[in-house]
Amino acid sequence: MIPAIIVTPAGTQRSRGETAGRPMPARSEGEPCSPAERHRAAVAGSLRFATASAARGDYRDALGWLRVLEAVGEELPVDYLAKRRAWQAAVDGTRPLDRVNEAIGDIEAGRMSRVAPQP
Repeated sequence: MIPAIIVTPAGTQRSRGETAGRPMPARSEGEPCSPAERHRAAVAGSLRFATASAARGDYRDALGWLRVLEAVGEELPVDYLAKRRAWQAAVDGTRPLDRVNEAIGDIEAGRMSRVAPQP
């Protein structure tokens, strides 16, 4: 049985079936779900949770979601490697938050050269 409450890396709780504010697609009773499908859904959900956490300025939680993926041996997508550097810089205090937001905008626009921490 699936628990009714899911605890995120930062300890906040979400109701079962809620994925970063969006309901999960319904499955018919008894419909099979392969391990590969569950894995892909878990990876996608973790990336959405990381993005949602960062969007609200909770970079520690965002980094926690990326660590969850790495802990199970998942390779992060290239854009999340760059985001992780920017989020970690914000947590470390080496990059002001306005520069983090600018770096994330660069990542999403495909301009990743400005993501490296500033000297």
